[in-house]
Amino acid sequence: AAAFLVRTDAQVIIDGYNVAMLGWPSSNLESQRRQLLDGVENLARRFGTSVTVVFDGAAVVGAHTDRRRLIRVRYSPAGVTADDVIRSEVQRLPASTAVVVVTNDAEILRDVRAVGVNTLPSNALLAVL
Repeated sequence: AAAFLVRTDAQVIIDGYNVAMLGWPSSNLESQRRQLLDGVENLARRFGTSVTVVFDGAAVVGAHTDRRRLIRVRYSPAGVTADDVIRSEVQRLPASTAVVVVTNDAEILRDVRAVGVNTLPSNALLAVL
């Protein structure tokens, strides 16, 4: 399954808190975000993977200051869930683009699979970080 992540032509979209809360349940949200982003940035550096990490972020103080060189980080605006941002990220990509969405969220999985997107469980991503 991790082979999806190392395909340099694939666009990987990660459900940030879904992965981070599973990976570092005893850490606070800021620490979870940082650990996930550090791990994903290392993955992008190793494999050249194009990655977008999406967080629910309207109420997160300082969230928008997190700039990464190798990955895109998106925070949902007020009134919009990270789930909807993930769906819109998938929709804006050309149909010819290989896309992998990383989440354990059943609704997102159902919606993105319906449009032919590959998915990867959150724990499978954590295993390669």
